[in-house]
Amino acid sequence: MNFLNTFSLKIKIMGMICLPILLLLPVFFSIYDQGTEALKQDRNRTMHIADTIALNGAISSQQPRIEKALTNVLNTDELLNFIENPKDSSSKMVLDGLFLSLQEQQIVRFIVYDVNYRILLQHARNLPPYFSPLPNNLQPLFRMAAEDFEFHFFYRGPGRATDSFPVVYSVTTVITDDNDNTIGYVELALDSALWIEQIAELTTNTVMLYDSTRRVINYSTNEELSNRLLPALPEDLQNSSFIQTTAQSTDFLADILPLSAPNEEAIGHLLVISDATKFVRAEKKRWLYGLSITLAIVLLSQILALLAISKGIIAPIREVIAFAAALASGDSSSSLQAQASKELNEMSAALNTMGAHIQERSRQAKAIAEGNLAVQIDIYSDQDVLGKALTSITDNIGSIIRNISDKADNLLQTSRQVSALSDDLDISSRIIESRTQELEVSFASVTTNLQLIASATEEMSASIKEISDNTKTSSQTTHEAKQIAKKSSDVIEQLSKVVISIGKANESITEFADQTNLLALNATIEAARAGDAGKGFAVVASEVKVLASQSMNTAHAIHTDIENIQKFTTEAVSAAKNISTVIESVNESSLIITAAVNEQSSVANNISNNISIAHQRTTGFSKNITDISNSATVTSETMVALNTSAQELESIATTLRNQVKSFTLKS
Repeated sequence: MNFLNTFSLKIKIMGMICLPILLLLPVFFSIYDQGTEALKQDRNRTMHIADTIALNGAISSQQPRIEKALTNVLNTDELLNFIENPKDSSSKMVLDGLFLSLQEQQIVRFIVYDVNYRILLQHARNLPPYFSPLPNNLQPLFRMAAEDFEFHFFYRGPGRATDSFPVVYSVTTVITDDNDNTIGYVELALDSALWIEQIAELTTNTVMLYDSTRRVINYSTNEELSNRLLPALPEDLQNSSFIQTTAQSTDFLADILPLSAPNEEAIGHLLVISDATKFVRAEKKRWLYGLSITLAIVLLSQILALLAISKGIIAPIREVIAFAAALASGDSSSSLQAQASKELNEMSAALNTMGAHIQERSRQAKAIAEGNLAVQIDIYSDQDVLGKALTSITDNIGSIIRNISDKADNLLQTSRQVSALSDDLDISSRIIESRTQELEVSFASVTTNLQLIASATEEMSASIKEISDNTKTSSQTTHEAKQIAKKSSDVIEQLSKVVISIGKANESITEFADQTNLLALNATIEAARAGDAGKGFAVVASEVKVLASQSMNTAHAIHTDIENIQKFTTEAVSAAKNISTVIESVNESSLIITAAVNEQSSVANNISNNISIAHQRTTGFSKNITDISNSATVTSETMVALNTSAQELESIATTLRNQVKSFTLKS
């Protein structure tokens, strides 16, 4: 079937029209051949009847001759004497002389039999003798002659397969004595050339005596023609009545007249040969004429069919193809105006209806692509797949747009919250930085005081009152340092809580960005299903996806910064606790100094050592305070980055909200 699909519709229709004609051609030729064969058989039958009449006429005309000769033989007295005494030479001599006179009457055989069918005397002119006794197939005829005393005519051929002589027309009768007792038989054979020539004259054709057993022509009225035809003659002529053959570019027709023995066995064939060249040429001409007429009819029918198909079928179909190609290319503005048969007109009307439907769907798809999701879409039937698909697209996209709008509002609100939190965190970080600077100044003062205490211990012996005052001053200073350290610890703890809140908000942003990305992916899939109608929305979905990706990247950056802030705040809390511990230690030392003022002489060295230790610790505290200050600075910078990200996120949410507002949704 794939091979047939390579042909055009015109060729297929022409083939279907031509196929019955081609199928009828064998029938036509068969009928024509049967008619021609019937005419040929009628002609052959007529010819055969004419040839048979000629044969019978020639034989009948020769019967008086052979009857006269047989009568002369029977009237010869020596015949009876010879049969009674075959050794009678005088009677034999008379019979020999009688055969000489019979030859003048075209008798070629003279045979005398005894009562047992044995040959007593046989004469033949230019022919081989018969073998004795009489063949069995001829004996019934001889007995019949003995019974009715009539002359019996028959054809006689060679008796054995080795014999080779022509069939002769013979006559036989019985020989009786005076008492009418059968004592023998006599047989005379007429020269075959005599009656064959006469048949040739009657038919005006060449006549041949053909021995099919030995495939030889025993006699012919035209030896040259016989030599030409002999190789072309078939071996078996038993079931044939006519033979048409060609010899040396000449066509011949042979009418076969079988020559039968008394027992109806064919012993030879008489062939009446006629020149069939004119007949064959006429037959060929008739065949060519019939074939030409047939081909002309086929050609004319094909031309008429071609014209009818081209105008009535192919041309409208080409218009339909052009209309379908226009629809396939997206041009739904054209219509089909084909003028053809009823079926093609119905197809044209159906295609126009389909084109109008496509035009309507195209307008609806264009409106959807422009963002009008509230366009009215009518579904004409349960099989209106396109109408159902457009309805589903508007519903699905509307749902997605509403969802995106809600998410955009949430994103905008969250971004504003993040911005507010980042502002609060920035303020807190600035406060921490300020407090740490103050703490650093205080620790610098503590260090200075410790240095003064160290100097005072050298002069402790000179002025206990001055030591007491300095001790009070140191106690007051450590108390203030403790308060400042406590405030720093409280601020850092608040900073830790704020960072945790920012982390939770950042997780919400990350989750929202993931949902937005998923919605953008679903919108992209729905736009792909909508085909060309969803290209506009596909662009929006792509931008939403990009914005969601940017939001997710910003959230990840914020998360990293928050982790750094949490790390630094944890370290700051630990450092503040260490400061408080050291300050309390300093306070205890001051109390010990105060309690040991009265014993300052004995414990001066211990005080000096403790002051050295305090000086070292305050130096470490100063370094920790510097670290807290640096962390606060980093936190401030992080808050600036976080605020910038929040502003970008707010801008993205605003853009997404404005793009969503460009769609007209169903109420």
